[in-house]
Amino acid sequence: MLIFAAICFGCALFFIGSLFFGNGDADSDFHGADVDSGDIGGDHDVAAADHHFADSPKVLSLRILMLFGMGFGAAGAIASYYDSSMIASSAWGFFSGIVLAALGWFILRIFFQQQASTPMTTGSLVGKSAEVIVAIPANGLGQILSSDNYNRNVYLSARSESNEPIPLNTMVEIVSISGNSAVVKKK
Repeated sequence: MLIFAAICFGCALFFIGSLFFGNGDADSDFHGADVDSGDIGGDHDVAAADHHFADSPKVLSLRILMLFGMGFGAAGAIASYYDSSMIASSAWGFFSGIVLAALGWFILRIFFQQQASTPMTTGSLVGKSAEVIVAIPANGLGQILSSDNYNRNVYLSARSESNEPIPLNTMVEIVSISGNSAVVKKK
């Protein structure tokens, strides 16, 4: 019985600790590439249409496994307390762990589906105004600050279209963007 109780309490402590100190979940789209880091680890999907990870937790995530361990330990301890054999207690624990993990997965899935995402592509910045925040030297890179369609600040490396220097605090227009670097011209 003590082994099952230790499994239950150990998993419960780890589960509760992961809620406070875990890496949580983050999902963002940038320039057509989906970046999703789930409960543990992370994956980087290049296909922007691949959003199946954004709307549900991973079945074998650490939190779901800890829920299984809690169900396994609790049911096994209860079965052992009522004089069930070790195999019967383990069977009760296994099936209870599956039920608790599935219930937790469905509840977390509801929360995941409530998340909103705001995709942002750098192509939407072409033609917008920006301010030079790091002077752009001749034939070199500086940095500009602009805002996207959601009024969020966007910092980009930038070079001059005419290869002439552009001083600090100059307003420029974004002519084109390639990756994380913009080509700008003075307004």
